[in-house]
Amino acid sequence: DDITKYKIIENLLKENESFLQESQSNAGIGSYSLDMQTLSWKSSDTLNQIFGIDESYEKNLNSWVSLIYPDDQEKMDTYVKEYVMQKHNKFDREYRIVRANDNDVRWVHGLGRLEFDDSGALLRMSGTIQDITVRKKIEEKIQLSANVFTYANEGIMLTNIEGAIIDVNDAFTRITGYTKEDVLGKNPKILNSQRQGKAFYSSMWDTLLKKGYWDGELWNRRKDGEFYAQLLNISAIKDSKGEVQHYVALFSDITASKEYEHKLE
Repeated sequence: DDITKYKIIENLLKENESFLQESQSNAGIGSYSLDMQTLSWKSSDTLNQIFGIDESYEKNLNSWVSLIYPDDQEKMDTYVKEYVMQKHNKFDREYRIVRANDNDVRWVHGLGRLEFDDSGALLRMSGTIQDITVRKKIEEKIQLSANVFTYANEGIMLTNIEGAIIDVNDAFTRITGYTKEDVLGKNPKILNSQRQGKAFYSSMWDTLLKKGYWDGELWNRRKDGEFYAQLLNISAIKDSKGEVQHYVALFSDITASKEYEHKLE
C-alpha cells in the first residue's frame, strides 16, 4: 500500500512533538496527565527534569505525593479533594516539591483541569507544572526589603538623581512629622534648619559624588518647626552599569544625646 501520506503525517507529528518539548524546556514548563481510574500519571521530559526523575520512576499516586514538600502535603490534599474534585474547579496552585534525585526543595506552579466522559465520569486531570523557584526567591527578597523599609527604627528617605523624594518610611514620619504625601516630589531642603551653611552642603555633595556615600551629623527642622539633630548616612544606589539611579538616606534622631552633651559641657 502507498503509505506516503501516513509517513508525512508521522513526520509532522514528530516535528510537532520536538517543537513542544523544546518550548517546554525553554519555558521551564512540563506537562502531565493523571489517569483518575488507575491513579497513574504520565509526564513530559521537562516535568521529569523539574521533579528530578527519569522514566524508571514509578508513577503512581503515592509517588506523586512523595514529591510534594512534607509541610505542604496536607494542604494540597485538602485543596485537591475539596476545591478541585468536589467542586470541579481548575487546579491552580503554587507549592513546594522535593526533587527525587538531589532532595533540592523547589517552588512550582501547577495548573490542571478535569476531563469527563459523556456520562460525566471523571477520566483524568491534565495540565502543566512550571518551576518558579527563581521568582519566589526574588519575591522573598523584595518582601524582606519591604519589611526592613517599613519596620526600621531609622528614618529612610529615597530620592531620584535630581533629588526629588520618591518614598519615605513610617519612621521618617515619626521623626520629622511629615507624611509621605507631604514630601513626595519635594526636595529634602524642606527639612533644612538653616543651621548649616552652603559650604557644609557643598562639601556633603562633593563627598557623595566622589565616594558614593556621606555620613555625619546635622540639624534639621520638623514639620512643627522644632529643631532636631540627626545622625545621617546617604548612599548612592547604582545600576549594573555603575550609573547612579537613586540616593537613599538613613537617619536617626539624636537630639536627646546632643542636648545631654551640651549639659555636660
